[in-house]
Amino acid sequence: MSIKILNLTKTIDDRLLLNDISYDFLDNNFYVIKGDNGVGKTTLLYILALLDNSYSGKIFINGNDIKELKVKDIKTLRRKYISLLFSKGNLISYLTVKENRNLFLNKNESLLLNKNIDDTQNSSTLSGGEEILVALERELSLNKKIILLDEVTASLDDSNLKNLMDILTKLSETHLIILVSHDPRTYTYGTLLEMKNGKLY
Repeated sequence: MSIKILNLTKTIDDRLLLNDISYDFLDNNFYVIKGDNGVGKTTLLYILALLDNSYSGKIFINGNDIKELKVKDIKTLRRKYISLLFSKGNLISYLTVKENRNLFLNKNESLLLNKNIDDTQNSSTLSGGEEILVALERELSLNKKIILLDEVTASLDDSNLKNLMDILTKLSETHLIILVSHDPRTYTYGTLLEMKNGKLY
């Protein structure tokens, strides 16, 4: 699925955060967006995830103008096709790792990002890096065609990061993936974009 943004503008507290951005995120591609704190990267993800409609301009998903869709159709589109994950995994803390995995993975071990994680332990005992890996497994297993990721690599060691980025690269052959990242290790993957002064370069 593709996303096209046209003249996208967003102001927060009289501050122009997104300034007349137009860009085509093409189907079956991997984009990495870098930029300083506070430049609007996460705000852009919220809008692309259809969680924020307080903007001017247009967003088209697979050619459909979002602002012309009914609310129930937008909710259906988001539920079926759009995955959004932030740096905190938000696992079900009282379940074990295995129980969290089994809710989603359906025994698809190709999506296990780190097979060395003890899946009998309670999810609340995981390190930040382990939690994000299990959460990523969950999101990727949902197989939604648009995958939006916000700062999910900072707590990963080099080995786990490479494993994740290789999986995302492979998935981008059939999915649209947009990763917002401060992590320079991710900048050699996909198409690198930069947010600066309210613009996307």
